[in-house]
Amino acid sequence: MADISKISGLGRPLDFSYETNRGIVYLTLITFLAGTGYQMLQDVPTMQSAIWGLLAGLSVFFAWAICRELDPDRDLSAFVSAGITFSLVFFWAPANLVFLFWILLLIRTVNRTTGIPPTLADAVILIGLSGWITWQENWGYGLLTALAFTFDSRLKGGLRRQFFFAGLVIIITIVLIYVKPQHQYLPGWSFREIGWIIGLFLGIFLIISLVSRKIR
Repeated sequence: MADISKISGLGRPLDFSYETNRGIVYLTLITFLAGTGYQMLQDVPTMQSAIWGLLAGLSVFFAWAICRELDPDRDLSAFVSAGITFSLVFFWAPANLVFLFWILLLIRTVNRTTGIPPTLADAVILIGLSGWITWQENWGYGLLTALAFTFDSRLKGGLRRQFFFAGLVIIITIVLIYVKPQHQYLPGWSFREIGWIIGLFLGIFLIISLVSRKIR
């Protein structure tokens, strides 16, 4: 079996020897079947119903996975999160899986639950997700990603290249603001205020980069 740590420091395969991991797989499958059936009862075509059920199941799985990262010492909290999500998807809709995947990777970047620093492949994926969500939503996601890279570089075993990735994310965010400005505002924030905030983050990033002596 291939060693995934050589490719990704954030990836972590499910170990089915743990009862909790088997439990979330069963719950994900149950959600998929229930969601598919729920849609078919509303005369939605079979394929569309199956896709909806799959998205609902993955929403429950990501809710569990994210909570596991936030509270790894308690198994129950992750299943509470998954249970709440299971209930909500039938009242609203499945969550944005790209957004949930971004959150999961961001948390694993800063809390190192896998015990391994992010690899170059992880950084590329995280930058890509950040750019996509920033394009679809607003600039705040880009800045959070840049902060995660900066924070990770200061952790034990952190790599100085994470600073450059943080700077790259900020540059991409600025470009996206100018390319698609109508989607980059937050309510009540002017373009000038956004500029000041991004400038502040750039300044913090440069200061940390200059004073850092951790070169690897």
